[in-house]
Amino acid sequence: DESDFLQIIRSILRAKGYEVDTAASAGEAVATARQRFYHAAILDISLPDTHGTELLSLLLKIHPDLIAIMLTGHSSVQNVTESLNRGAFAYLEKPLDPDHLLSVLSRGMEKQRLVFENRELVQKLAQHDRETSILLNVSQAVSQSLEASMIVDAALGSITRAVGVEAGCVY
Repeated sequence: DESDFLQIIRSILRAKGYEVDTAASAGEAVATARQRFYHAAILDISLPDTHGTELLSLLLKIHPDLIAIMLTGHSSVQNVTESLNRGAFAYLEKPLDPDHLLSVLSRGMEKQRLVFENRELVQKLAQHDRETSILLNVSQAVSQSLEASMIVDAALGSITRAVGVEAGCVY
């Protein structure tokens, strides 16, 4: 809600190497967020065109993994509760200690990195499980006969079913 404060936050973050875009309104922030992924958003509770918690909800619909830090000069239990219930990572009060903001942002970014890493590991585990299942099916098919053509047919059948294709061939 204060353009001078917006510029100060931008300067603090840029000085620490962050790439920063700013928006003076919720509408501008939503439009910008639809254009690209942002790792974090620092939102004021008081905005010219909406309440900061409304913007928080809109941004998290666009980017569910966004780290959102809420700021206010007029703190209340209701604002804190609503912000955290809507998915804010942190709630900070003005006047703002730049080192504290950077510390909170750093923790948020680390949390986000771990979420992304965990998601990637779960995907790799699922792929490994699929591959193991295919190998088990092929192994079972191979163990049912000693005749080469039956082994190849059974193994090929297991593989085509596992990968979801209608047909396959061995060349």
